[in-house]
Amino acid sequence: MFKDEKISKFILENKIEIENIKPLCKHFEKCGGCIFQNISYRTEKEIKLKIAEKNLNFINNLKLTFFESKKRIYYRNRMDYSIVRKDNDILIGLKEYGKWYEVVNLDECYLLSEETSEILKRTKDFIIKNNLEAYDLINKTGNVRYIVIREGKNTKKRLISIIVKESFPIEKYSEEMKDMANSFVLAINDTLADVSFGRIEKYIGETFSEKVLDKEFIIPPFSFFQSNTEMAEIMIKEAKEFLDGKSLADLYCGVGLFGISFAENFEEIIGVEIDKEAIKAAKLNSIINGIKNASFVEAKVEDKIKDIKSDFIVVDPPRAGLSNKVIKGIISNKNIKKILYYSCNIETFARDLKKLSKNFKIHENIKIFDQFPLTKHFELLAFLEREE
Repeated sequence: MFKDEKISKFILENKIEIENIKPLCKHFEKCGGCIFQNISYRTEKEIKLKIAEKNLNFINNLKLTFFESKKRIYYRNRMDYSIVRKDNDILIGLKEYGKWYEVVNLDECYLLSEETSEILKRTKDFIIKNNLEAYDLINKTGNVRYIVIREGKNTKKRLISIIVKESFPIEKYSEEMKDMANSFVLAINDTLADVSFGRIEKYIGETFSEKVLDKEFIIPPFSFFQSNTEMAEIMIKEAKEFLDGKSLADLYCGVGLFGISFAENFEEIIGVEIDKEAIKAAKLNSIINGIKNASFVEAKVEDKIKDIKSDFIVVDPPRAGLSNKVIKGIISNKNIKKILYYSCNIETFARDLKKLSKNFKIHENIKIFDQFPLTKHFELLAFLEREE
């Protein structure tokens, strides 16, 4: 039924009626980018609601509020595409579903923007024309590894980052591609790890930024930012009803999106983030947006949680969720009275809420934001209050 066997099994077990449609993209059968292109949005929504309901059935009087995405295509503000060598050919695209070693060469992609296919085609032509060697995923040889494209959906800016093992003529590339982007980055990843970031060697052009509601955020090339700008705006608006306290600690704060957006509701904001470049950006973002009650600290949340003096915290952890050390720290730190928990992983979200529920009451209204249309993923928001 679906490339994801776990999803197929879930659909059968829950007797979800599938409404099939013709996939938009010709690469759908192989590409791992979006597995729900062959079903209607009504079906996709039902699947996501059922997944959330099954995982969160331990919450008393559970109420799920689903916020649909207005766009089902061209909604992402960042995409990372592999550049590989195979059989004397160069492929640029996404991994084949379930195969880390196979890349689907994309002539089209409906996740980022209409210009994506042109950028990928011209990048491939540039590599060939300049006799550059693409990377071999299996043998770990070669040079050019990834192209990462970030777009400011509201600022209309575009940043193209090229990740290589050794070197790349980024000045020449940026000159040839200047009609496609405002800024360009060359980054080095000379490790064996197949990751789409590296040590920044050169930055050419404007500082990249995105606007969310009435705030503008500088975003470093490889720092985390919500991947769907439209839904990020809704995520911020829908949290406002819960904001009540003197001091807010924004944990895993990234470039300061939540802390800065919520600053007017608190006397003091503190952000904690391990990414050095993100913290630099967060400090700049507070100045750009005229936020005078915020400070940001470069540190692991595990190391700072016991020292938090704030009565209100917002957490937006990576997909792995909150570590046991962080959960224990939240529970033992009696200063913390209220929690806003954002998550893009329903399984770790449910796991962590169960652990926190021994000391915190979970508000029954869980909000779901369809931040990742065409995929099985979605964003969630829960509000918790400490029980005395």
